[in-house]
Amino acid sequence: MTGTISAGGFYIICNDAAKYANTYGLTCDQDIGTGGFADSNGDDNIALLYDHNDWNSIIDMFGVAGEDGTGTEHEFEDGRAERAESNTFPWAFG
Repeated sequence: MTGTISAGGFYIICNDAAKYANTYGLTCDQDIGTGGFADSNGDDNIALLYDHNDWNSIIDMFGVAGEDGTGTEHEFEDGRAERAESNTFPWAFG
């Protein structure tokens, strides 16, 4: 990710900016191409990581670590993953 997520905002990652704009009438924040996590088959876990100096941490995760999402509540295909409004992250980074 090469940007900032504003409070209450969205950061949209797509695999083809032109196709995304054509389909949804919106622009994505970052086009990462095919073959990566924006090109998921729907049963993958997706994590937002904080990586700073020697400290690495999972900030948020869609799915269940170590679980194949096939047939579970976190399986999605040709859709989107969105953080539940009730989830918050309690720290600030400076």
